[in-house]
Amino acid sequence: MAFKTFQEESRDRYGRDFCGDKSQYATGEELKKGALLRIADALEKMTIRHDELIADRDRYKRWHDEDKVRLLKLNHRIVGLRGYIKRLEKRTKKG
Repeated sequence: MAFKTFQEESRDRYGRDFCGDKSQYATGEELKKGALLRIADALEKMTIRHDELIADRDRYKRWHDEDKVRLLKLNHRIVGLRGYIKRLEKRTKKG
């Protein structure tokens, strides 16, 4: 028989055949197990979405940081060009 981890085993679907006999209804303990399995499935789906949200946040933060650096460089360039324009204006007034 192949080895199966408890995690893999817990993902299997369990149940029983039902033929209409009331003695075959699920017991309270079996209902609790089923509810816990459904909760586990929902948590797994939530973690996938949570990981996507974290990746999105990290991507937007990286873009924001890159844009801040780009804006700072452009502002420095603008200041430099304004200084150059003033020097050119002073030259043309003297000459």
